[in-house]
Amino acid sequence: MYGFAVADLQEAVLADLRETIHELFLQLLEWY
Repeated sequence: MYGFAVADLQEAVLADLRETIHELFLQLLEWY
């Protein structure tokens, strides 16, 4: 039962991280 919750949480965190990195990357492109 806990395994699913942890997997969901990891997936959510990874998706969030990807979005943040993507936004930072776009900002870097705008600066240069």
